[in-house]
Amino acid sequence: MECCATPVVWGFAGSEQVGCCALTGLRIETGGTRRQTASQHLFFARHQNPDLGLSAPGFPGAQKRELGQPAVLEPRKKAIVNPACIAKRLRTALLIIAVLAVSAACGRANAQSSPSLYIYSTLDALLAGAYDGDLTIRELSGKGDLGIGTFNRLDGEMVAVDGVFYHAKADGSVVVADPQDRTPLAYVTRFHPTQNIKAESALPLAKLERWLDSRLANPNLFYAIRIEGEFRDVSVRAIAPQMKPYKPLAEVFKTQSVHDYPTTRGTLIGIRSPAFSKGISVQGYHWHYLTADRQHGGHVLALTLVAGSAMVEAIQRVNLELPDNEAFAHADQTKDRSEETRRVEGK
Repeated sequence: MECCATPVVWGFAGSEQVGCCALTGLRIETGGTRRQTASQHLFFARHQNPDLGLSAPGFPGAQKRELGQPAVLEPRKKAIVNPACIAKRLRTALLIIAVLAVSAACGRANAQSSPSLYIYSTLDALLAGAYDGDLTIRELSGKGDLGIGTFNRLDGEMVAVDGVFYHAKADGSVVVADPQDRTPLAYVTRFHPTQNIKAESALPLAKLERWLDSRLANPNLFYAIRIEGEFRDVSVRAIAPQMKPYKPLAEVFKTQSVHDYPTTRGTLIGIRSPAFSKGISVQGYHWHYLTADRQHGGHVLALTLVAGSAMVEAIQRVNLELPDNEAFAHADQTKDRSEETRRVEGK
């Protein structure tokens, strides 16, 4: 006889085998019409007497009795509810929820406050002739307040300083960019420098870069740099807007317009990228320049820092967004364009 996993104690009453359910204490017989399992006894007892509890061996309130005696039914005891205990548990649960919510908020705040470089598209796509992007300057300004880039059709150079996005044109002039202008390539960050390094002597561009390298803690991070100072022998370039079908940048840059400034005061903006970022950005330093009056500037080919200070921000997070358009989709980014990059950058 099965008892649905309920232990049964078996014995004999005369010639008849009799069992007693260890859970309910109900007598279980094997013969006649009274054949029932212990589970059935338990079911019937509960449903026929809904307001009564069961007193069974091995459970609180159980009474010892001889085998075969009828089950003893006692009134069901009501659970005692302690309001103070419930209130204490509720306060504990609410405290745990509050701690988890604060921890999650702190994690999001730390992630948001951590320096991040927003990159739109890739350098290799631009080198391949993908000169049209979908991102507007208004949208880009929401990603950062300092950076560099270019404009659709390769129309001049972009320099972002203090949240203002400037458009350096091929004729040497600089204007504030139209918010509806679009970019095929840009690098911007919300600039919060952690280093301020003063130059002690005049530094030509190559020496300036080595001087900065010697003061950067980790060469495998990205860095945003802003240098305010006096400069001499400044040479900058910008390219006039291109017409379709676009030629690769290695051909187009030969038509660039170069402007020289023997002595000037202004702002030098740079992004330094680690070696592993090849194809996405210029390995090493990429500089754009603006005069102090914001009337002239462009992509830097040469200069010497006469006096000034470098403000530096180390960047550990990169947000790369790729254009979803035909120009980017068809740009050949399978080849190594290191040599093209070197020629275009004037290095």
